[in-house]
Amino acid sequence: MVLNPILACQDKQIRVLSDKGNSVLYNHEFESACVSISMSDELSDRQSPIIGYGLANGGIGVIEFMRNKTQVMWSLEPS
Repeated sequence: MVLNPILACQDKQIRVLSDKGNSVLYNHEFESACVSISMSDELSDRQSPIIGYGLANGGIGVIEFMRNKTQVMWSLEPS
């Protein structure tokens, strides 16, 4: 199993690094800074990693990291 570092960055992006940490494999930009992340033990139907996130503005959601793109599976925006 390969373990990749996942960073929730103050510049409003989540970044997934290579297992050696020398390159960015995936990134996804949000409208607010990401303050928490949690990786699911399970994979999506497409066998892709799934990460839950919480944003500084109160938004939460789940994002799927596929081979060539990222996709928000669901999100709840702050009211």
